[in-house]
Amino acid sequence: MGTATFNLSLGGQSFTVTIVAAAATDATITPYILIKGGNINITTTGDKGNAIKSERYTTIGTADAVTLNVSGKGSKGIKTGGDFTLTAVTIKITVSGAAYYVAADADISAAAGVNCDKNLAIKRRNLTIAATGLGGKGISVDGTATISGGSTNITVSGANYTYTTALTSDAKGFKSDGAFIMNNGDLTISATDDGLKSDASITVNDGSITVTKSYEGMESIFITINGGISNLTATNDGVNTSYGTVSGGTESNDNSGLTVNGGVLIATGSDAIDSNGNFTIKGGIVISNGNEDIDVNGSFLINGGVLIGAEPSNNMNKAMGAAFTQVGMFIKSSVQVATTSVIHIEDATGKELITFKPKKCFCLLSLLCS
Repeated sequence: MGTATFNLSLGGQSFTVTIVAAAATDATITPYILIKGGNINITTTGDKGNAIKSERYTTIGTADAVTLNVSGKGSKGIKTGGDFTLTAVTIKITVSGAAYYVAADADISAAAGVNCDKNLAIKRRNLTIAATGLGGKGISVDGTATISGGSTNITVSGANYTYTTALTSDAKGFKSDGAFIMNNGDLTISATDDGLKSDASITVNDGSITVTKSYEGMESIFITINGGISNLTATNDGVNTSYGTVSGGTESNDNSGLTVNGGVLIATGSDAIDSNGNFTIKGGIVISNGNEDIDVNGSFLINGGVLIGAEPSNNMNKAMGAAFTQVGMFIKSSVQVATTSVIHIEDATGKELITFKPKKCFCLLSLLCS
């Protein structure tokens, strides 16, 4: 049996807290963290240190500010062994520690703003994460991640970390092993490696996702855009669907898929949109602007909505599927159209069809619509 006593000050009031711990583990006790009020400011400097840690679930619902600063190698702002729920709070997490190899674990410990072993839900208010260390991450979730409101801003600026070719830590913005679902709110990401990645699926129902810097903007096996605005900028693929079984991708159909039913999808990259499987547009607006605006290994169908594609040359050589039902036009320029240019197209009556300002220079513009 052990006893620890410490003083705590919240809202100008002082408290004395005594913790009595038994020598043995009591399986009937669920260790969790629930924060309902009070300003919290925590700084940690130790390696693998955690500003807030729970063996089970963590729920933060205070209307007061929470500020977490962690600088040790492999450290985390929030580490939870169960679910993490953010309901009403303004949280600012700064992580400057680097990823490093831990011999005792025979693995890499990476610093992260939030590391959740189960499911994550962001429902309201503001979450800001800045990770600057080598191989650091913004948010890492082992289960399902759902954003239903609030404003989440993630900046990951450190380089990727490599211990061996088999042991690496990539500087990703938001990584979910399970499904990622965007129902509402705003998510803004700037990352050295992938902006938003799920190993299962990404579904955007509403809200806005803005990736201002990344290697790959949005990546998963299955991506479904039902609504909202997704604006993605990448040096490699703006959007990528793939099972990821072949390094660098494959030219055969792996049956992954991108489906756009509504909303707005804007993608800029070397390949603006790259599906190793199938790509279907049923509604909404898709704007793709890259060295290759669309690269599809499987079927490519446009049965609704609007597609505007622009690229420097005629690289978009994927034929439409037999069920293709749209009308469209292709405009080819003998010289590159600069990013300062604005393309405006009207019909015979003077009705505006599109007004388009490219993010990358192009020679070929394609417009397909209902």
